[in-house]
Amino acid sequence: MKEPSMQEMRIKAKMSDNFKQIVSDLIDVTIERDNSKVIMKDVEGSFTCQSVKDNEAEVSVVQKTKTEFNKSRFKGNTNISCLVALPSGDIAVTCYDSEDRQLLIFDITGSVKKRIFSFPELWCIKIYWLKTFKEFTEIQTNEECWGLQFEDGIFIAAIRNVEILFLDLSGNIQKTFPMKQKNLAYVSKRKGRHFRTEFQNHSVHCYSSTNGRKEWQFSHPSVLGPRNMCFNAEGNLFVACQDSNCVILISSDGEHFKRVVEMSCAKCIYFDVKTSILFVCSVNGKEMASFNISKGFGSF
Repeated sequence: MKEPSMQEMRIKAKMSDNFKQIVSDLIDVTIERDNSKVIMKDVEGSFTCQSVKDNEAEVSVVQKTKTEFNKSRFKGNTNISCLVALPSGDIAVTCYDSEDRQLLIFDITGSVKKRIFSFPELWCIKIYWLKTFKEFTEIQTNEECWGLQFEDGIFIAAIRNVEILFLDLSGNIQKTFPMKQKNLAYVSKRKGRHFRTEFQNHSVHCYSSTNGRKEWQFSHPSVLGPRNMCFNAEGNLFVACQDSNCVILISSDGEHFKRVVEMSCAKCIYFDVKTSILFVCSVNGKEMASFNISKGFGSF
């Protein structure tokens, strides 16, 4: 049944000359926490973006494993950039600094079993055989690649201040999302969505990998300097917060979070879904540990 006041209208629209810039602005929104207002810069209209609810910053109780990692190979000025568990159970940790550029492989006892030097200034992605650690191939990026993750046959790469790239194993570009962010360094992807952290304005961003549109943005006064990310089996997001000295877990909808682990300058993390163990390393390698996360804990 139609309302008497309703009538059909035809609307003609013309694409603005600065449409590309408008879309770029739409990707990044800010949230005023005092009144839960969403602001989209330089864009008029009725677009909406999910705001974030405040949560109690409750620290959970998790059990630290007995593994003692040999941290003697880390130099005092080192900068840990990434940590990941390999299929063999070994742990790979990458370091980047003017004097410390290496990939360390730890076995399950925490001992260093292999040391490989890396060359980030080459502007490429190198792929190695896991058994021999010999180079298999390399993919040219033509710009500095600061963030990298591989899932379901696809790389997601952060090309700083330029874009987020989706690449296959042969280096063919599958998707590209412009991202003019000077701090574009930490990215991750999972099931049709990709994520990035912004450590200067202390926020975590979730995007649709179909159209690049932002789905939600998370921030909280107690969450400072977010860096590396990883997921649990439920799709919730672990985030290392270097300036808050902790690791948090954010719900997949971005509405809730809880503190998981306390560690000074926590920067690099990896969650092994099979064993339910969370690996955490500080920015300079002075602290490195693993924690048993109960399977029920990962739900909200």
